[in-house]
Amino acid sequence: GTLVHPQVVMTAAHCVIPERPIVGLGFGEHGQTTGVPARVVEPIDCVGNPEYYAGSGADVAYCLLSEAVLDVPIVPLLAGCEVEQLTPGREVYIIGFGADFGSYDPGTDTVTATGVGPKRWTTQTVDFVDDFAEEINLLGSNGSQSACFGDSGGPGMVQLDDGSWRVFGTGGHLYDPGGLPPPMIPDNICGVGAAYGFAPFAIEWLEQETALDLTPCWNGDEWTPSPDCADFALAPEVGAGTWATGCSDGPIGGGDPPECADYMPPPGGSSSTGDTGDTGDTTGEPESSTGVDSTGSPPPTSDGPMPPDPLPGDTGTGGATDTDTAAADGGSGDEGCGCRADRSAPARGTAAPWLLLAVVALRRRHGRRHGGRPVGA
Repeated sequence: GTLVHPQVVMTAAHCVIPERPIVGLGFGEHGQTTGVPARVVEPIDCVGNPEYYAGSGADVAYCLLSEAVLDVPIVPLLAGCEVEQLTPGREVYIIGFGADFGSYDPGTDTVTATGVGPKRWTTQTVDFVDDFAEEINLLGSNGSQSACFGDSGGPGMVQLDDGSWRVFGTGGHLYDPGGLPPPMIPDNICGVGAAYGFAPFAIEWLEQETALDLTPCWNGDEWTPSPDCADFALAPEVGAGTWATGCSDGPIGGGDPPECADYMPPPGGSSSTGDTGDTGDTTGEPESSTGVDSTGSPPPTSDGPMPPDPLPGDTGTGGATDTDTAAADGGSGDEGCGCRADRSAPARGTAAPWLLLAVVALRRRHGRRHGGRPVGA
């Protein structure tokens, strides 16, 4: 999953199974099989996109957190005219804890996966956006470099033309259009490509369900920056700090409209909150357009339970384990935010610090979806 708001984690709908609920969301460099998350936050609820279950909607879900996570800088969702930049051939990034190798036996409906975790990334190129399935199809560069089992729900990210970063989707299922090189490892069904639930199709549903503004710079296709249209992670690919401080030592900023936005700043003002991205410091405690105050807590609604206000001094590290006391040097250890150097998958890079968080849950289903195997473990 991906933290897209202090109180919202976006994941894949096929990972949300009522019979096997998600009981915690872990932040860190490891999934369940290779270590312990640096911290764990309980969800109030996790809900999948109902249109996905009906057969024609984005494979997207959300988990509403019981505590606001305030110290981890966020990469915003792709929205508005920014979507136009995800054209065929565009380089994007996928991040996950998934396996290096996967095989499938149709006779027994058995999946075998090895090499799950720790968190890693790799590049892909956009093939095309499927408007019916509401997903984006991605291709690895050599037939052996893509998502695999265990990457479900993890983020797809893109660096826009202006250098800023956006989250565009969630890991869904394997994708193989044919005609690509054979895998480097014989019989490996992973590596050719992957389809990701395309988040722009689900933004309206996500915001209605959570009653939170998940796109503080946009209102539909209009650039309408609120005070929360700032303090975004500007270099999520670079390790910075430790998990004890939310890996928040990297540059933050944002709030400038893209060239495609038809936006006229108000007289005497600017398009952003005035943050230059150098320090991320702000003055005062602005309130967002959705009523979310500076603590990240939304107003109460009649649609269901909402998270309580954070306690005084709370940094959103709820459920933390003793592994939160990370090494102060920010190196490549388990709790540091630097890239891991002790192992990496073939043709996959090591992980940036806080691009992804693990979903602590039971094993997910293996049903087919749009012609491919889900990449969930």
